[in-house]
Amino acid sequence: MGKIDITKPYIEPKGIAALVHGLNLKSERMADIGRLWLERGYIIANLTLAGHESTTEWTDPSRKAWLFDFESLESAIDGLKAECGDLPCVCVAMSLGALMFVDHVLTTSSSTFTKAYFLAPALSIRRRSLILKGPSRLLPNLRIKSLSDPGYRVHNSLPLSFYREFYAAYDFVRLRMEKQPFPIPTQIFSHPNDELVSHRGLIRLSSRFESVQIKPLGRERGKMGYNHLMVNEETMGQGNWAMFTRTTDENIQ
Repeated sequence: MGKIDITKPYIEPKGIAALVHGLNLKSERMADIGRLWLERGYIIANLTLAGHESTTEWTDPSRKAWLFDFESLESAIDGLKAECGDLPCVCVAMSLGALMFVDHVLTTSSSTFTKAYFLAPALSIRRRSLILKGPSRLLPNLRIKSLSDPGYRVHNSLPLSFYREFYAAYDFVRLRMEKQPFPIPTQIFSHPNDELVSHRGLIRLSSRFESVQIKPLGRERGKMGYNHLMVNEETMGQGNWAMFTRTTDENIQ
């Protein structure tokens, strides 16, 4: 089971922003994005997906557990609305977090959220990102070393069962989006040279849904040298972070 951290602004709340991190990414690394919304009067609900708690080892990953985390998030939001009024609610999610948000909405027909903002969403991945799909079913307990920066990753290695559950969610979402429109207005931020997500695939996806718009980042590389990681100025680069900040300002109600 994951956890939800709530932070309230010092002024009267204007809305609620739910933050959801990417695969094996520390949820606290969403803090700079959360600060943008907090400073503009939004309550922050930062969701840590099951298996991503920094103090525990990953044991039993499941798509079902991640979907349950989103149900818990909605319950927390309902409580905040009961306390603070019927505030607009947005979801700001990266990579796996965006995939699971879409999975949740298509599974439950949720009407809680009025808008979504996705960074490098795992809704269309490159062929190279499918390389572990077969092995994840055959050797679920085999652990793979993480190549992401130690300051950003939760675990140093992950069992292939982690990726098995990712692929299960990915296949479900891709199939459902072929048949079912995505009802929530969504802004996608994507780097043209993302190593894992297909930028062209996201463009094709956005062209099929009136509710989905894509905003390409510049080709600037952040200090981490990893284009898929998009959570702050260090990872996105100064110019791309400034563009993301401006877009956030333009969209906040």
